[in-house]
Amino acid sequence: MASTAPTFSTLPVEMQIEILQYLDPIALNSFSQTNQHFRYMISPQRCHFVERLLALECREEEGGVTPIFRARDNQLVPDWDTPDWESMRWACCNCLRLLPHDSFDNHSILRLRYRKPIPGSPAANHVTSWGVLPRSRGMTKEQRANKISDEKVLRNRYGTAATRNWGRTRLRLMNNVGEAQYLQIF
Repeated sequence: MASTAPTFSTLPVEMQIEILQYLDPIALNSFSQTNQHFRYMISPQRCHFVERLLALECREEEGGVTPIFRARDNQLVPDWDTPDWESMRWACCNCLRLLPHDSFDNHSILRLRYRKPIPGSPAANHVTSWGVLPRSRGMTKEQRANKISDEKVLRNRYGTAATRNWGRTRLRLMNNVGEAQYLQIF
């Protein structure tokens, strides 16, 4: 008697989408190349290939070790003249390739915004932005405006947290936390 165990491709499309949203960018792009059905369903865009490239940059096998730069005393580990720098690669979002540090301005590599995240940190765990957009046909103008304003507040909070802005903007976002507690958190 043949086994009738369901496979991933026999699941309903809604369940497949829910499962695929939990994949990292590398796995999602690889999965889209398995067959025509998943290629059509996922249909990766340029931003998804960039996410994949940034995730590859953070892996030690492809991107090399992560340099750590301390701005307070200008110390760089590993140092510029070590052979580790020859094995490091950074993502070029124009050509979608991993390139050596010679292809970039060294100041750009060391800027906080462009640094590789430290392995094991939450920033090093990439989650794909792929997903099916929610339908807005059944929403009223008020609901749509509230959703847009909520998303804007979340983006502003993320931007403030990501840039580690120590100014008033950050304290205003955390108005329910005292300044002494706030400084202990960070």
